[in-house]
Amino acid sequence: MRAKEFLTELFQSHSGYEINSVPYGDTVQNGQLKYVFVTDPDDKNEYGRQGEVVIKQIKDANVDLIFVEFNIEGSTDTSGLGDQFKILGAVVKSVNRYCRIYKPKYIVFETEDPKKLSMYKAMVRRQVFPGYQTIVQSLDDYNKLIASDKELTNQIGPRLAGFADEMVMLQRTEGADNIKPPEVKGQYVIYGLNKYRGKVFHRLDAPSQDKALQFAREWIEQNSKRLGERWGLDRGRHWDLAKDTHGEFAPAPAGQYSVVGQN
Repeated sequence: MRAKEFLTELFQSHSGYEINSVPYGDTVQNGQLKYVFVTDPDDKNEYGRQGEVVIKQIKDANVDLIFVEFNIEGSTDTSGLGDQFKILGAVVKSVNRYCRIYKPKYIVFETEDPKKLSMYKAMVRRQVFPGYQTIVQSLDDYNKLIASDKELTNQIGPRLAGFADEMVMLQRTEGADNIKPPEVKGQYVIYGLNKYRGKVFHRLDAPSQDKALQFAREWIEQNSKRLGERWGLDRGRHWDLAKDTHGEFAPAPAGQYSVVGQN
């Protein structure tokens, strides 16, 4: 039982890599919204690798669904570097953030990679998408579903023609608007201001706001060189701190969530 709870925790969005929406914030452009993240450094990548979660929207009078895919440095293959749970945490974070804003009726994960399919199945079994239930976990499931549901066939059948070999699909549930995401106790996020707006630098735990601010200043000081090399962080205060109760920080208008006094 404890092992299952541990795996569920790993899939939670606050356990994943931090995401940044680009280049238009949380606005869908040309039918898609892209979130980026940076992995932990490794032997070959001193500053980590760049990953993307791409959410493609298909919405009209008859259908409202999204396709979700992710890649690391442009490759859709699994990396094999042992950080798959953090990557999937970033995927969960991106999808939940999108769904709280746009509320699509269906979520589709499609893939030709058996490893990715297993990862998707493990992810949805742990119910990490509040307000959505899994209705398909394979192509065979999908074929059975549309054979028994003519309305669904008419709505999404033509849109899913010719998709990848396998898929996982979720449907929005009744009462989803009333479901609140689980709170993450003591979570704060350090994020960028001004020209660094939208960047998430670090997440930390703290028992109080004062302690969070102290920890944030210490972290910025200790990591200023690395931040400068990775993001070009100039001198001066280009960061702020926000309490992030759900582990899915989305930048707000300047100062709205600020807990840092003006210098």
